[in-house]
Amino acid sequence: NATETDACDRVRIGTDVFGVSSNGTRLLPISGKKRQEGSVVVWNHWRYLVCKSGLLRRTFGEPPRDYCRYFTCNGSCVRGVQCRFIHDMSRMALCRHYLAGRCLGHCILSHEASEYNTPVCRYHLEDRCSNARCNFSHELPAHARDSDFSIWTCRPFAVGGWCDRGRLCPFAHLYNCPDYEESGLCPRGNSCPLTHTITKRSFEPQNTIVSSYSVDPAVLF
Repeated sequence: NATETDACDRVRIGTDVFGVSSNGTRLLPISGKKRQEGSVVVWNHWRYLVCKSGLLRRTFGEPPRDYCRYFTCNGSCVRGVQCRFIHDMSRMALCRHYLAGRCLGHCILSHEASEYNTPVCRYHLEDRCSNARCNFSHELPAHARDSDFSIWTCRPFAVGGWCDRGRLCPFAHLYNCPDYEESGLCPRGNSCPLTHTITKRSFEPQNTIVSSYSVDPAVLF
């Protein structure tokens, strides 16, 4: 389900692509062959059982109760108290109007910038931010300015507005569309609120790509 996985980090097992959910206790199929129900798949030294739906569930440990991505991203959820996911007021996407200094202060999104909800300053990425009162983050992932590396956008941050890894995240906290960055296509089309851009460095084959496909899986949690 594209909607269920669009804010999940993505990994490959063989040639199959999965979305990482529930802190790694569930892997949601995105593309690839259909696996036999009841079979076992090993990823990151963990064993996963293939469910009837194709979902892979880790064979030990109960999956944690997930946060509601709609509440985190939008400040509200149509399911209200009936929602089976957690609605946490302290875990909220940052208001983009606040970032630009244009919010009147009456919106329901967060006006408290943190390492988990604040995008990187694009000017600081290029070492040319001159705004002493810049609201954007000046914390950069490793190799962000190294021309030998291509740092991909953090999918949980871009789509969901929040990344639990904070300043430890190896990916770029930007409002870039991760689907367009990955394939040049976006399933949301003109309704996508994210920037459709691919950095020039992404086209240089000699570059080391830093993405959820390439890093040690332990970095994702």
